[in-house]
Amino acid sequence: MLALSTAWNVQRHNRGKSLVEEIIDMGFSAIELSVEITEDMLDEISTLYKKGKIKILCLHNFCPKLTRFPLGRSLLRAYLLSAIDREERKKAIELTKRTIDFAHFLNAEAVLIHAGEVNIENRAKEIFDCWAKGEKARGERLKSQVLNEREREKPVYLANTLRSLEEISNYSERFNIKLGIENRFFHHEIPNFEEIRTILDHFRGRNLFYWHDTGHARVAQKLGLVDSDETFLKEYSDKLLGIHLHDIIGFSDHRSPGTGEIDFRDVAHYLNRHTIKVLEPHAISSREEVIHSRTYLEGLGIT
Repeated sequence: MLALSTAWNVQRHNRGKSLVEEIIDMGFSAIELSVEITEDMLDEISTLYKKGKIKILCLHNFCPKLTRFPLGRSLLRAYLLSAIDREERKKAIELTKRTIDFAHFLNAEAVLIHAGEVNIENRAKEIFDCWAKGEKARGERLKSQVLNEREREKPVYLANTLRSLEEISNYSERFNIKLGIENRFFHHEIPNFEEIRTILDHFRGRNLFYWHDTGHARVAQKLGLVDSDETFLKEYSDKLLGIHLHDIIGFSDHRSPGTGEIDFRDVAHYLNRHTIKVLEPHAISSREEVIHSRTYLEGLGIT
């Protein structure tokens, strides 16, 4: 079953009913709830779920949408599970538990989680610009500086992430909700490629798994962090819970599959009927492109 993330159309709607009806009209029967779904929207979506109109496969943490968060932060990184500040970490855990509560109420299978950050300067834009301008040597120097700084600073942040996830995992196991840890692409974010294994090994036999994002993996390849975007799936497909399917042109991702540079045939054979499959284009993609991408993926056996 291919679900569509509400990240695609949430900005065009102020009611959950109209948002879901648009998605149903496009031929989808399942959704992922994104971080911009408000509590009022969620009330209407839950009514449609109870009537059997729509299935909710997963929720993206934090959901429902936060109404307040620290200055300089965004919805996706409002409170960090890796934070040194105990109060911030406590808040992140509480809000994740709230997302799990809603997932349980809506009979969703999973909650997708961003695992945190190492507190170093985000110099991704500088590095992106170097690649775009063909300044390979300068880009490599910058990348090396950033990665060396990250390696020095990461121990306490990764330890905090594991500590936070331990509490969250214990809580979600009570409701049989699975947790998906998403691959990231900026240098300061947790987990990097190797840290995915650290987290999975820590929670071996538990309810925490890997969540693959096709666009993020391609950016990681472009930044020289992995040899190939397929490297993630080769290494971690044995613990794969779900996947975000979106395409990329240059460094612009969240485009409908089939409209960019990713060959999704390379992705298809790592998936099976148990994999949670979510189309995650953003508003940059048209309705027609989203519908066509579903047909394209189904033609590859991604259903």
